[in-house]
Amino acid sequence: MLTQAVADRRSLTEAQLGQVLAAAFADARFAAKRILFVVPDATRSCPLPFLFRRIVAELAPRGAQLTFLAALGTHPVPPDEELWRWFGLSPAERAGAYRDVAIRAHAWLDPATFALAGTIPERRIAELTGGRFSMDVRVAVNRLVFEHDLVVLLGPVFPHEVVGFSGGHK
Repeated sequence: MLTQAVADRRSLTEAQLGQVLAAAFADARFAAKRILFVVPDATRSCPLPFLFRRIVAELAPRGAQLTFLAALGTHPVPPDEELWRWFGLSPAERAGAYRDVAIRAHAWLDPATFALAGTIPERRIAELTGGRFSMDVRVAVNRLVFEHDLVVLLGPVFPHEVVGFSGGHK
């Protein structure tokens, strides 16, 4: 799915962003699906409360089961109420209008969180590293990826002081 919008000023307005989301999620493949949205944590600026509410408004009425997973990197797992604040939710909203939307934080220290996605063969690792490193590399991801029909990565891309940009290979 590729959706594009061009800002007439420095950034998109909420109305323009809402149009992008409506166009992107109008596709029938999003109806009645289990959809995992991987979102940034509070250390990245992102209009997450706006995006969350618009996505839920677009997809929940069409029977989609929605899960939002905060990608924490190696940051601590927050208490539930702090996590809900990242999404702009009060405890009353969480218990009410948004009770059927799953909101999780990636528990990166818990091995039970992960499922094996596959293995990169030793030969390929040697090719990628110019022979400086060679061994099979197991790739594990949050098991929620395998429990959903679709996975959507939702978040900004910014310059990063170590690896060039956020949201990429680190």
